[in-house]
Amino acid sequence: RRGTGPGEFNLVHCVTVDAAGRVYVADRNNRRLQVFDQDGTFLEVWEGIRRPSHLMIDENQTLWMGDGEINRMVQYDLNGKLLTYWGVQGRFPGAFNNNHSFSVDDEGNLYVADYANFRLQKFTPKANADRSRLIAPRFVSGSATSAG
Repeated sequence: RRGTGPGEFNLVHCVTVDAAGRVYVADRNNRRLQVFDQDGTFLEVWEGIRRPSHLMIDENQTLWMGDGEINRMVQYDLNGKLLTYWGVQGRFPGAFNNNHSFSVDDEGNLYVADYANFRLQKFTPKANADRSRLIAPRFVSGSATSAG
């Protein structure tokens, strides 16, 4: 239901699932992520999130989030620890203005729906790129799949 307590929401914007079956929910207008077990039992909340738009668990079991307020791609471990982020606000190629959704293809190319700039951007990793800052393909296994 609508609210600010555990298990309450104010604009669910995306849901994704990890290999252990934990469900991560972007509670956008409450500026947080909530985590549940696969039966819907509340486990924890990650506070201090600005404007989560899209979530994805990658094949390395880290959570990537598009944050449309700070215009960054943000990576967390599955305990909510910030690992890295990148991105900048703007209208020039490579910048974001509300990075709203994203996906990665099998070749490692990142596609970002840049909502307020009315465009889709494609990012191709350079051969010498820092692999820890690249978004790996999404995790998919049985009934635990990422969605957004």
